[in-house]
Amino acid sequence: MADEADETEKERKSVNFPDHRRNSHSEPEPDQSKCLGKTRSGWMQVSCFFFVYYVCVMSFFLGMLSIYFNNEDRFGPKYQSGDGFLGTPGMNFRPRAKEGTLIYFTSDRSSYKSYIHSLQLIMDEYLQSEESFLESNDSASFWKECSPDSYADSSRGCMVFGSNLTSTDCGQQNDYGFREGRPCVLLRLNKVYGWKPDPYKSEDELDSDMSQNLARKIKSWPSSTGVGDLIWVECYGRPAIWVKFSNLEPYIGVFVICRAWAKNVSPDVHNSVGSVSFELLYEP
Repeated sequence: MADEADETEKERKSVNFPDHRRNSHSEPEPDQSKCLGKTRSGWMQVSCFFFVYYVCVMSFFLGMLSIYFNNEDRFGPKYQSGDGFLGTPGMNFRPRAKEGTLIYFTSDRSSYKSYIHSLQLIMDEYLQSEESFLESNDSASFWKECSPDSYADSSRGCMVFGSNLTSTDCGQQNDYGFREGRPCVLLRLNKVYGWKPDPYKSEDELDSDMSQNLARKIKSWPSSTGVGDLIWVECYGRPAIWVKFSNLEPYIGVFVICRAWAKNVSPDVHNSVGSVSFELLYEP
């Protein structure tokens, strides 16, 4: 009985199944028309998708550039002080302090050499611009000589003549006063596009917040000079003016606050609007 059972089992295992049953679990033949796992039609679909995608991205980018350049002013910011977006210009001073706003120096020239270099760079810039303006016709197309009746416009800015800033008291010949312990500091108004100063025309227009000493100084000027004309000289273009400290006491720190005054200037020391502050300390 055992022999018959073994023969039956061998016959059952040797039964030939149809080809479709025998190959049902075998691996499929690889498709030779594929490249990197995609057929030719698959690659065409991917290529078309990315082509359309990048065309859309480039069109959006070019559209944004077109909107930007069509709304850009080539000669200045779109929103300016005259439009009510910006207010009073600030002020700055030169030379640059080594630390914070303290201008510290001694009788040793090495202590104020960097201050002289800072001031000379500013003066060279003014003098070179003036020289180019006077000698070259091309410079005249970018700059003009401004006055109370002639402002800077969209094509030409105001020329600040460096020769008007040269002084026997404040110059390279005496190290801008640092050599003798009477330093010179250059004050300038920051440039704000569209801002036009509105100077005082009479003594009655002087600001009530103005110090009494300054008010008396302005009122003491000869009437032939004119209050408005005098203040105007310090306001148009990008002005600069020397301040010389002739009575600077050694070893005593001096805190200086400078303000710009006009009818449309409201100096605010705390927010550095229309004003600037710095310290001086001289040790022989």
